[in-house]
Amino acid sequence: MKKHILCIGDSNTHGYCADPGDCADGGIRFNEDERWTCRLQTALGDKYLVTEEGLSGRTTVFVDALHESMDALSVAYSLLKSHEVIDLLIIMLGTNDVKERFGANAACIGAGMERLLLKVKSVDCWGGKAPNILVVAPPCIKDGFHDAVMGAGCVEKSRGVAEQLRIVAERQGVHFMDAAECEFNEVDFMHLTCKGHARLAELLGGSPAERYRLSAHRRRDLARWLTDSEFLPAPLLTDEDTRELKVLFADQLEREPESGEIARLVRYTNRGEELGSYTLFSGKGCRLLRVIGPEGTELKFYTQDALWKMLRECLGG
Repeated sequence: MKKHILCIGDSNTHGYCADPGDCADGGIRFNEDERWTCRLQTALGDKYLVTEEGLSGRTTVFVDALHESMDALSVAYSLLKSHEVIDLLIIMLGTNDVKERFGANAACIGAGMERLLLKVKSVDCWGGKAPNILVVAPPCIKDGFHDAVMGAGCVEKSRGVAEQLRIVAERQGVHFMDAAECEFNEVDFMHLTCKGHARLAELLGGSPAERYRLSAHRRRDLARWLTDSEFLPAPLLTDEDTRELKVLFADQLEREPESGEIARLVRYTNRGEELGSYTLFSGKGCRLLRVIGPEGTELKFYTQDALWKMLRECLGG
């Protein structure tokens, strides 16, 4: 049976298009060549089945008095059981939770996601395996947004949602990705463009470099982070990783990383399975690399020069 990925979300998972000019069919929904779920299916190939469960207006746990069955919590059991066995569950929610009528701040929205995570973990839909869940934080609602029905304060509240979802995901031991770089439109300022759908699919199912997830004190783009912080001994990189990373980032290997940076790298397979984590601590003149992988935990001390040399040798620089 194919590996099954279930995507639970709102209108940005359904594929709502606020600008008909941005959609090939000129309608209100991006087609099967444009939606991120469909693009992910294409990227992963026929050994995977990507199922989209997107409902416009869906929240994490907040019951909507204007529209029935909008909270994911109340339908989670039926959704998961109807699609079992599930190998990976992707949840991208939080945008609708900022509506004024729910009276929830960013921390409360995070608490709602945590309640939903506890529920989906409890459902017997994982085929005897441990629950495998990825929380995707949607981009913030952009300045310029106004919707009288959604109410006031949506833009401000949405800015704090991603960080709260990150905290909850870490506490619950599930995967996390911030989709902040995925483009929202300039019409309603809260829905993905066709370009935004394409980028989200790339982040979820693209090259090995795209499959690295970052949690760091400083937010940095993927290219800079890989060249600055991926101090991994060569055996921890596959030949495919090395080839692709060398091609992608060879032009950035000329400068040494800045001192004082602290980063944590979690490495995943295509299926979202964690291969291991690598935590880099910075000190005076030296750095500590903690490797947690299949062989257990290992602590190693390196000078900054030695780590930089290891990086260059690892990527063939």
